This record gives sequence, C-alpha cells and structure tokens, in this order.
Amino acid sequence: AIWLAKALEMNASLISLGIEFNGIDSTEAFTALQDAMKINKTLLYFSVRKNDFGNEGARCIAEFLTMNTSLQTLDFAVCSIRLEGAEYISNAIKFVNRTLRTIYISDNLFGFEGVEKIQDACKVNGNCKITSRHYNQSTNSPISWMLSSE
Repeated sequence: AIWLAKALEMNASLISLGIEFNGIDSTEAFTALQDAMKINKTLLYFSVRKNDFGNEGARCIAEFLTMNTSLQTLDFAVCSIRLEGAEYISNAIKFVNRTLRTIYISDNLFGFEGVEKIQDACKVNGNCKITSRHYNQSTNSPISWMLSSE
C-alpha cells in the first residue's frame, strides 16, 4: 500500500482505483494512502472494500475527504468500521467535502446509529447518497435496509 500511495501521488490521469481484498489493516499503510489522496486531484472512484482497517482506517478516510476535491464515489464496505469510525466519516461529509456523490457502506460494524449519522451527514451535505442493501451490525443485531439521502 505504501508503494501504491507513492505512485498515486505522482499520477495525474488515474480516475478509478480499487484496492479491495488486499489485507490493508495497518495504520502506516492507510496513512500513506491518506497522504496520497490529499494530493491526488484526478481520482473519481476509490474502493477499499473488504480491507480490515476499522476505525483507524475510517479516521484516515475522513481526513483525506477534508482535503480531496475530486473524489465522487467512495466504497468502504466490509471494513470492520465501528460507530467511532462512522462518526469520523460523517463529520467530514457533513462539514467539508462537497464533491462526494455516492458512498457504499454495507457490512460494517457501526449499526443503525452509524448508518443514521452518515445518512444525516449526506442530507446536510446535499450532494451525496448512501448506497447499501446489506447488513451493518451493532453489538445487538444486524440491520438490513436500503438508504438514500434523497
């Protein structure tokens, strides 16, 4: 992930990047990607689906969302993000990022409360929508539903 981040910093033409199923779970790797995403101004689609980075990765996502002005679609489904991580991301969407249009959040661990926080942030933002038909588990029970901020 660190070498990929270095390449991403220098690339001025890449518009889509999917790094699903790559075992990215270290803060060091995600911090490198976060720094690259702050610099890159061409990426429109970014997927980190099925990487077990949890709240620390969510914090990094939130931080690059505050600096990135090109990203339109973000997929962080199945990344073991809990409520704390959902709060990081929702604050970045609500107060700073205005380019994000679509967010995939399925199969994380932040439950109904985390989904509501992100959905509310999208409503305040006015530009983005949550796309999800899968479970977001809390410690009590799984929830299955479709959300949209429209």
